[in-house]
Amino acid sequence: MADPAADKRAQFRLKALVLVAALPLIVTVVAVFGGQFGLFDVETARGLLVLTVVRGLVFVALFAALAAVLIARVDIRDRGVWALAALVLAAGSALVFFTQAAKAVPGPNDVTTDPADPPSLSRQLMSARTAAGASPLGESVACDGLEALPTQVAPEVAGWAVRQAGFNVIGFAAFRAEGDRDGYFFGLGHDAVVRIRPGRTDVRVIARHDQPQGDVACRLARRILDEMTDQTSR
Repeated sequence: MADPAADKRAQFRLKALVLVAALPLIVTVVAVFGGQFGLFDVETARGLLVLTVVRGLVFVALFAALAAVLIARVDIRDRGVWALAALVLAAGSALVFFTQAAKAVPGPNDVTTDPADPPSLSRQLMSARTAAGASPLGESVACDGLEALPTQVAPEVAGWAVRQAGFNVIGFAAFRAEGDRDGYFFGLGHDAVVRIRPGRTDVRVIARHDQPQGDVACRLARRILDEMTDQTSR
């Protein structure tokens, strides 16, 4: 006959282990919303909480899920649901962490089609970067396959291409178009500049924060160029 007191203790342990298994996801949600609403800066939200704290908590969650399985196997019918919950939460935590870790690889955060003479930012865009707490501008580099358009596009086309790439157009004039883009997570935004000259159109994309983001800046710059190419070839 089952011991009610022992069963109650087992249920309590299982619930505690489920909570432990959920900790990485809880911290990740806090980091995401904290970064999005300005409670934490990007370095704290992503660099410290997610890529450091959550890294350790994921392994704790996996051990908690294993412990829950060992406790539940004594009475799988009554305790199995708690073990399953711990396993799902631990696996979900691991998936979220390793997905973010895979994105946090070194890559250029300031890219352009003209590294020798990169397009400059307007005062308006520089003010927006300052207000957002952006990192100082550094050296702008090239991306593989990223080349200037050998034509002078219309400012409206440049602005349209910037918008199609996911940026908010904050202004365009006779020889330029600019936009900014807020990231979906942690406030990892980017700024874009299109410089228009006779016979040539250049693009520059700059991350607002010096966090490893892989080839995001290159992909955004290519998207702007692809959109302008598509419009000018019609």
